[in-house]
Amino acid sequence: MGSSSSKTSGLLDVAKCKDMNSAPLPFIKYAQNTGDGILSFAGCLDSLATKMDKRAISYMTRKEKSTFEKLEAEKMKAVDNIKVFVLKEKMRFQVMQQEATIGAKMADLVRNVRPEAHCREISQMQASLTELQTKYQHFKIELEENCRVDGRSQKSSYKFIFACLGGLTMMAGAVGAIAFLIIHFVPGINLVLAPLGWACVAAFAASAVAGGTVMACCLRQDEIDRAMAYMSNLQSNLEKLKKSMQELEAGGTVIEETKQLEHFVNIAVALEKRCGHIAKICDEVSKSTFCG
Repeated sequence: MGSSSSKTSGLLDVAKCKDMNSAPLPFIKYAQNTGDGILSFAGCLDSLATKMDKRAISYMTRKEKSTFEKLEAEKMKAVDNIKVFVLKEKMRFQVMQQEATIGAKMADLVRNVRPEAHCREISQMQASLTELQTKYQHFKIELEENCRVDGRSQKSSYKFIFACLGGLTMMAGAVGAIAFLIIHFVPGINLVLAPLGWACVAAFAASAVAGGTVMACCLRQDEIDRAMAYMSNLQSNLEKLKKSMQELEAGGTVIEETKQLEHFVNIAVALEKRCGHIAKICDEVSKSTFCG
């Protein structure tokens, strides 16, 4: 656990934080929604860190084990891509700090990374996450059917595989939710989530429960609680995030005086740190992945 001084407590309620609440109001709203959105990555990653019971894996056929191991390898690649995405967002908040001056427009500062330059990259990432989500779902269905056909579902050992099936459902939901997050998170990006993803994400967001295993390495309990509360109403919360971005981009708000500038920078620093925490959580998820 890091020290409390390194944590971003002000982001839990930006409007009431004495070191942040003098920033321009549209940016305060954007920062609140963005900070919460970053936390929801942690909620999704926590589910991806779930370790499958080795007893369940031992009752799989050779082909099933091979498929599962391939899925875990793809998950590691996906987590690496998520980390890259979060680190790019971290860089965006660093650039905000560097470019912030009295007279600077909010819209220019928030969009200092032009979406056109990495729209294709984000689109490809979304596609790969959606594909992985589908593979998890198909493997879960196939495993369940195989156990029914060959009689494993009638044996006492099936309780381990049954628990594994629930874990696969959570994995699929978490991957879909991350794809959902990414397409709402970057200013100027307007992509859509595949129909398969919507239902899975809704079910996952409604049932997600933080184990706290990986989140506790970087986040306080109140931040973990906030992440899970945000996840429980993910779609409407992300709509608020997108709306706050659009309002900030459409408005002509500028930094007018020194205190506004100081508080703007404080918020950008806190958002940068929170992205760093998510990158560390990605590392923890990678450590937890089954490797055979």
